[in-house]
Amino acid sequence: MQVSAILCPVDFSDHATNAAHIAAALANQFEAKLILLHAYHIHASMEDYANSTAIGTAIASQELSCRQQLQNIADLLNTTVPAQVMVKAGFALDEILAATKHHQVQLIVMGTQGNHSLLDRWLGSVTQSVLRSAQVPVMAIPSTWKWQGIRRITLATDFQTPETTDSLNLLKQLSTHFGANVQVLHIGQEVAPQTVQSSAHAILLEQALERLPHTWHQEEDDEVVHGIMSFVQEHASDVIVMSTRSHGLLDRLLGKSYTSKVAGITQVPVLSLPANPESK
Repeated sequence: MQVSAILCPVDFSDHATNAAHIAAALANQFEAKLILLHAYHIHASMEDYANSTAIGTAIASQELSCRQQLQNIADLLNTTVPAQVMVKAGFALDEILAATKHHQVQLIVMGTQGNHSLLDRWLGSVTQSVLRSAQVPVMAIPSTWKWQGIRRITLATDFQTPETTDSLNLLKQLSTHFGANVQVLHIGQEVAPQTVQSSAHAILLEQALERLPHTWHQEEDDEVVHGIMSFVQEHASDVIVMSTRSHGLLDRLLGKSYTSKVAGITQVPVLSLPANPESK
């Protein structure tokens, strides 16, 4: 199904604002509406909670401030259709999933943050939770990545957990809209390319991608994550795509075992395709 609604959660950080600009560019390309969402926790004293009038005033004041900040970001975006702003009191994950369902969102675009742990530096805890919970594709945008279009897409696959036709829908749309080449990548040890491409999974994948410009790549590497990142850097890929079906690969790609060297070359967005996407 054509992307008609994109959700971008914003926490007013620089990386979230950068992601909002990327989401705006995608919304223009797909001619989709863009929804900016900010979820906040109520800041009030124990005395305020005991006073219904005081707590109501605190909530109204905080929501007004958040809405104005979010509108300021929306006003800076170069969108064909003005972005819709939403401010909700609650936990970020809950509000993101609720908004995704209510507005029939087909893509969530989120920024990554720079905290102390290696995992959080590359993929924030909220983004990670959304990626694992959402039933729609999630694109995680590194804070240093700037929009330059999409020309090369790397589809990292283990050929053990087949991507479904529905889950590949967004990848097909990206390739079609941007004229991007899809690089199907498998990292293994001493596996002949013809063996990989003749597997049942590969045959189904070839059928799904037959109308798209695509190439097959088999790389040998003892460490899958390192192999993927090295390929992405060497081939100047613009986006890494992978399915959440590949839990082992996903865990390793996002895990805290990442070395600083690998994290240092992770400078492109990752598009996570849900194992069982919702039908809109």
